[in-house]
Amino acid sequence: MKKLVLILALFSANVSAWVQSGNTTIKEFVQWEARDGSGYALLILENDILCHIPLKEKELYSLALSLYMSKKTFNVHCHDAVVNLGGYNSHKIHRLNAVQ
Repeated sequence: MKKLVLILALFSANVSAWVQSGNTTIKEFVQWEARDGSGYALLILENDILCHIPLKEKELYSLALSLYMSKKTFNVHCHDAVVNLGGYNSHKIHRLNAVQ
């Protein structure tokens, strides 16, 4: 019975893998577009974490660009998986929270 409880506890554990950065700013903003119209905006944060946004996500892209231009601080949560885009190993942005 104890083994069953232990196994069930292991399978029910809540696991989330995120790359998080709090109270950061965007040090560098890189953008490119592919021939088919798709593209990405790459955010290099002040702590050298790289995150990207697909250009088709216009609202998130606009928010990131305005945070970069204004040098405002924000919190970011990116997916743990790394994708190589144009030679940059980056994480896809999941959430941006602007800080006042």
